[in-house]
Amino acid sequence: MLFGLSELCLTPLDLVIVIDKSEYWTGQFARLREGVSTLVTRLFVGADMTHVAVVSYSANATLHFNLVQYFQTGPMQNAIRAIQQDYSGTATDLVSHPTHRSTESYKSFFQYPRAIYSVFC
Repeated sequence: MLFGLSELCLTPLDLVIVIDKSEYWTGQFARLREGVSTLVTRLFVGADMTHVAVVSYSANATLHFNLVQYFQTGPMQNAIRAIQQDYSGTATDLVSHPTHRSTESYKSFFQYPRAIYSVFC
């Protein structure tokens, strides 16, 4: 298994996915969005398993859903597929702010000190 992926997926964790939806992805954003949607289907998502939040950014940062909003991959995929590209520039300084707030506000796994931040840009 590459980098112990099976162990990682079976261990409860909070995963925050950060998506760059700026003009950089013109013509490729649908592919990026579908890749993120596919990624969540490969996780063991649930109230007592992996929690996922999605933040996107361009000129502004947007929290699309927090760590405790979805515990099933179907609704999560629908929310990811609904993210629209923003054709403005990229303000990379905005990336960490909503991510930090989303994990601090919903300390759903405070007994599990694992959090992963994935940035797709």
